[in-house]
Amino acid sequence: RVRLMPDFGAGWAGAVCAIMFDDPIAELVRLRLQATGIEARRWWGLPCHLHPAFSDYPRGKLDVSNDLAGRVLNLPFYPDLPDFAPERIRDAVVAAQKLETGR
Repeated sequence: RVRLMPDFGAGWAGAVCAIMFDDPIAELVRLRLQATGIEARRWWGLPCHLHPAFSDYPRGKLDVSNDLAGRVLNLPFYPDLPDFAPERIRDAVVAAQKLETGR
């Protein structure tokens, strides 16, 4: 119910570690991670068309943008990340996802 972005680490070098949930729970998981001392960030925050500065511009439905904004989250990802951190982050994401979805 959560996965790395397509082809992560296979043929391209990424500067972020973005994960995508099946359910629109990215913000809820981010808040739960924050409560445990793990900083994560929404991939886009709000989609551009929902920011007040752009709200008056014409646009289509943008269903894909809305969908992805609710499901994609960036996890801590940097060279000096402590060795224990990936497992701690993984465990916190799994626990938060279970709390939010019951699965």
